[in-house]
Amino acid sequence: STTPASYLLPYLIADFRQRYPDVVVTTENGNTAEIVAALGSLDIALLEGPPGQELPLGTRVTAWREDEIVAIVPSDHPLAAAGQGQTLQALGNYPLVLRESGSGVRQLVERAFARCGVAMRVGLEIAGVEGVKEAVRAGMGVGFVSAMSIRHEDGALRQLRIAPEPLTRRFSILMPHAATPSRVAARFFQLCAEQ
Repeated sequence: STTPASYLLPYLIADFRQRYPDVVVTTENGNTAEIVAALGSLDIALLEGPPGQELPLGTRVTAWREDEIVAIVPSDHPLAAAGQGQTLQALGNYPLVLRESGSGVRQLVERAFARCGVAMRVGLEIAGVEGVKEAVRAGMGVGFVSAMSIRHEDGALRQLRIAPEPLTRRFSILMPHAATPSRVAARFFQLCAEQ
């Protein structure tokens, strides 16, 4: 899905290509729901969080890496000066920029706001991580993204950890044909597990 495809997969494929230079890797990306729907035609999938839907028979799910979801604001936003940790109550006072329906980040954020009993003021719904970041830069509201997606930012955006408890999720690796994976898929899975 989107976050692993953009921020982890390029490094994994580069490492894989060094080990197996004759293998051609083809990728597809989309939000979590789209990737789960496409499992029947995939060898392996890297997802944000649990799949959350019925999976094709024979699919193995392996918990993989932990990821933190952070709020982002423009560097001149009032919350940027207020400090690193912000509660959902404080963030809920501003319009929110959310990913599209079916996004793993959006699902996690919606559940967190519901648990805290804080109403969400959706200012904009937009597809993709880069769309969220650009909308936040444009002053549309507070966005939520994976911390790894802003590790190379130029300072225009400020990352705010969610307090008192950070929002985290676990990436999963799905093997749709777990009983009989291709050798390439099995080796790619092994490389992911080593990372």
